Amino acid sequence: MALSTSTVIAQIRDLVATVSGINRVYAASETDENAIPPALNELPCAMVFYDTLIAYLLSAGQHRHTYQVRVDIFVSGGDIGARVVAALPMVDRTLELFALNVTLGNRCNSCRVMSAVFTGFEYPPGGPSYTGYRIIVEISEQASAAPATGS
Repeated sequence: MALSTSTVIAQIRDLVATVSGINRVYAASETDENAIPPALNELPCAMVFYDTLIAYLLSAGQHRHTYQVRVDIFVSGGDIGARVVAALPMVDRTLELFALNVTLGNRCNSCRVMSAVFTGFEYPPGGPSYTGYRIIVEISEQASAAPATGS
């Protein structure tokens, strides 16, 4: 298996796109109609981003990187209570996807949910306010490597 953050993010996008109640899923890995948009026009929606590199390890013949991917679920309309009630089942369904896809179809060594947090969003920054959840998933990928000693 080769290391490919874009492939992992695309697979997460494809999985989240199957969640009932989410009308559109955008991702940093995409260049088509699923690319990160300038505005959110189809709600509820989700966005998938590379978030944080946790570790990159290089050893004899192998390299591994562990990083976090962020899945943001956006809802709007109605009062805050209605938005929370609308979004919470989407979170449950998303968490279930990761429980059933721990290697993301053999695209990574492991995938585990680290947190799911209720939050407010402005998108784009400084733009309209949304309510939603941020789900953080930790990904670990390992592949063969031919380390060089360098100069």
